[in-house]
Amino acid sequence: MNDMYPVFGVGSVPIKVVSKVLDMKPDTIRNKMEDGTLDLGIIYKARKKRGKRAYRNTYISPKKLYELTGYVWKGETDEDSEASPTQTA
Repeated sequence: MNDMYPVFGVGSVPIKVVSKVLDMKPDTIRNKMEDGTLDLGIIYKARKKRGKRAYRNTYISPKKLYELTGYVWKGETDEDSEASPTQTA
């Protein structure tokens, strides 16, 4: 494969960062991932913790986010990141 990709940060891209990049609410992103209309990674329902609220665990792939938007996740924290696409040559 000759595709050249930038170096990505380790781990999942935080949902807050993806929300800024895609200009969507986090629940909208999770719902679209769950119904298959947004392929950014893996989402699955987790066991209920306290009470009756259902939780969904997500893994958002830095590579898939880059392929969709051009945004390069470098592993910075939510507060330090600026959610703007990085142009590559």
